[in-house]
Amino acid sequence: MVLLDGDRNLHESDRTVLQSMPTPMKNLDTHTADEDLWAYDLIILGDADPEHPNFGPDHQKNIADFVRERGGGLLVLAGERYTPKAYKSKPGFTSHLEPILPIDLTGERVTEGDGDEGIVDSYKPELTAVGKMHPIFRFAPDEKENEEIWGKLKDFYWFADGYEPKRVAEVLATHPQLKAAGGGKNKGVGKHPLVVQQFSGVGRCMFFAFNETWRWNWREDQAHFNQFWLQCVRYLSRSKVGRVELRLDRQTPYRRGEPIKVTVRFPDDDKPPKDGTEVKVQVERKSPGSNPEVRTLKLQKLDGSRGTFDTTLTQTPEGQYNFKLVEPQVKPVPEASCKVLAPPGEMERLRMNQGEMEGAALATQGKFFNLATAKRLAEELPTNTTRPTVNASGPPFIGWNSVLLFLLFLGVIATEWLLRKLKNLL
Repeated sequence: MVLLDGDRNLHESDRTVLQSMPTPMKNLDTHTADEDLWAYDLIILGDADPEHPNFGPDHQKNIADFVRERGGGLLVLAGERYTPKAYKSKPGFTSHLEPILPIDLTGERVTEGDGDEGIVDSYKPELTAVGKMHPIFRFAPDEKENEEIWGKLKDFYWFADGYEPKRVAEVLATHPQLKAAGGGKNKGVGKHPLVVQQFSGVGRCMFFAFNETWRWNWREDQAHFNQFWLQCVRYLSRSKVGRVELRLDRQTPYRRGEPIKVTVRFPDDDKPPKDGTEVKVQVERKSPGSNPEVRTLKLQKLDGSRGTFDTTLTQTPEGQYNFKLVEPQVKPVPEASCKVLAPPGEMERLRMNQGEMEGAALATQGKFFNLATAKRLAEELPTNTTRPTVNASGPPFIGWNSVLLFLLFLGVIATEWLLRKLKNLL
């Protein structure tokens, strides 16, 4: 860590603080690793003043070379004072970092007003289709579970503007409501981009338009905060070429008729597939008592992505499914598998739903008993403290046992019979 302002001797008491910005060294025999910029894998740049005397043009040029030539990672965090607006070249100042940033600094604001005082409206970054597949935003293997976790994280308030994504950049997250500067014509992004990445030379650069991820570092969200930053560091500091990945949208079994989303993601470190490249996945379905069925799916490139293709398999009878990438041919061959089960039958869920029964008993001011506690039923029955009114003159009168009521009923039946006889209805 390098502090532009602060105690110049802090490095003597804190080993995580460097005395000055490292520079590229060619001879490590005479210099320590801390002094060699190329000994690092990732640089995280905060809200630093590009015209600060301790962060001059030479240091910024070294960072640009670190990304383009060394293949290092650069994460740029926006700030209220300098980043990113101060990194635009102007008369008397040449920005060496502007060319490697994934954004073009236009100065066009997407909000009204000149200041950020009095912000009261919160927002939650909205992941794009590419962002949902990106490894830094993966909190769980299952897509549905991942979306639930993302939806529960704390909202942000501040964000930077005055830029638009470069044409070769990928937009991973946007503002949920605000439109992009210039109508979003560049990259076809309709909403204001908040997380943008691009490759420059052999390295990569990512830009965050917010600086409030600390809001996630609280109670039950702390694990997701740590996971997010670990994944950011691992992704941006990765120097080796990754493998082609074939992934399904769920880790648990599917039910018959449920769609299966298939995604193929080519590594970011390698060259993206050429335009017109066909990506095909072979699907083999096995079920007991029948021969294996084989079909081929053709995947389409995800809009705005660098090398992500997907499709959806809609006809999904039960069986064991094995997916394998057949075009283009790569080694090792990416594979994935899943099971499709029949819908649950009436004999599949036989366990008593005790939770709902207890809730019903509580709502009706009653009590729940099972076989083990049924012995207490008689003891728990409420005692009736009111007594029925008793006629002091004798037992209660029972109308159905009255002779008069019987004769009246007999007369009604006889009268009906006579009337029917007179009208020739019998």
